[in-house]
Amino acid sequence: MGFEETPLTKAMNGLRQSKEYSDLSITCQERTFQVHRAIVCPQMPFLKAAMRNNFKEAAASHVDLPADDPDTIDRVFSWCYSGDYDSVNHGSTNWRPLECPSSARSTALLHFRVYIAADKFGMIELRRLAIKKLKQAMCSNRNSPEHPELVQQIWRLIPPHDNNGLRDAIVASVFGEGGCNIRAFQSKQGGKKVLENNPDFALRVLDKICEVFVPVKKGPRSGAPRLVEDLVSHFLIAQRSKA
Repeated sequence: MGFEETPLTKAMNGLRQSKEYSDLSITCQERTFQVHRAIVCPQMPFLKAAMRNNFKEAAASHVDLPADDPDTIDRVFSWCYSGDYDSVNHGSTNWRPLECPSSARSTALLHFRVYIAADKFGMIELRRLAIKKLKQAMCSNRNSPEHPELVQQIWRLIPPHDNNGLRDAIVASVFGEGGCNIRAFQSKQGGKKVLENNPDFALRVLDKICEVFVPVKKGPRSGAPRLVEDLVSHFLIAQRSKA
């Protein structure tokens, strides 16, 4: 998705690029971000709390994020200033696209990192945007042989407190429109293993199948009973292996 600059985002971009009136320094590994409290704190509860509760960070106007990824933090601040993070500013007078990852898998992981950062900092709207972009990237990766591995990698890293938004997006990428992709996922090399090794994921996919197929008044659509049977089989195998 391209970035369309408006007069407001152009002004915000210029403010961030020039660092004029910046009053907060954020260090992240080898990089330093000069930002504006009035812009970032209302959108980042994490920083807002640090600046309001008489912590040493407030007195020093400095926050260190040693465990975070600098490129991801750059995207977080890009969103704070522009409402999106597909473009970041690196000192030029205009916005430029982010460096494009080499594959849909890399793109999906990029959005997942933004999601994790947004979750950490309490940024609900950014988290929603990252989920939307991650779902799009996962769907673009759907026909790749590495899709099952990517599904498992992200599924296992989703925070326990996730309110199902990201889990629903992952299931949707596997399920496809009207369930058109679930058989292909199951038949891919590694697809069945993902279902067998992640019973909570298999159960969510089963729930989705039942939601789409079972309520149909004229009976389940063709193929649904077999899909349900296969998924239940994967689920039971996984449960027995853990017993």
